[in-house]
Amino acid sequence: NQIPNNVTVLKTNYDTEKLIGYNFEHIVSTGNGLSWSSDGEKISFSAKEGGKYYIFVWDIKRRTYVNKLIWDFEVVSSPSFSPDGNRITFVGTKAGVSNVYISNIDGSNLIQINNDRYDDDYPVWSPDSKYIAYVSERNWHRNIYMVSTIEPFEITALTFGPYETTAPSFSPDGKKLTFASD
Repeated sequence: NQIPNNVTVLKTNYDTEKLIGYNFEHIVSTGNGLSWSSDGEKISFSAKEGGKYYIFVWDIKRRTYVNKLIWDFEVVSSPSFSPDGNRITFVGTKAGVSNVYISNIDGSNLIQINNDRYDDDYPVWSPDSKYIAYVSERNWHRNIYMVSTIEPFEITALTFGPYETTAPSFSPDGKKLTFASD
């Protein structure tokens, strides 16, 4: 079982394949995996390099990272750009517990927006940047929750029950949310 260690962009007309990463120790491919900025100029992804996990903000044209973000986490994953491209949400894991965080894309102003013992993943921004939807495993089931990005970070359960839901995605107008479920 091979561990992914490169990031590649393939043009949709299939004429050129561009390598934009280099041989990382590991690319975290769970959760959101990779995220495009709304202007299409940057991507964000989580990768392990030198024994530590970082979130890389990669400039497509320059073919290099513009920011290499590290905090005091065991693992960082599921990065997602805010609609304006100035912030990023992601999952940070400490002591085996994952929570959802927001940061500026330069790594400053780190904010933990939930603080619980549940396994959280797949954070995505609403189009107006007022909310983040994410998956949380509670009582052995994965459901969708939404949290305000403004204090007091109120959390609302959007799905309930013995389901395994994943991959939330807002409609462009923010009035609907799609997800996969069993």
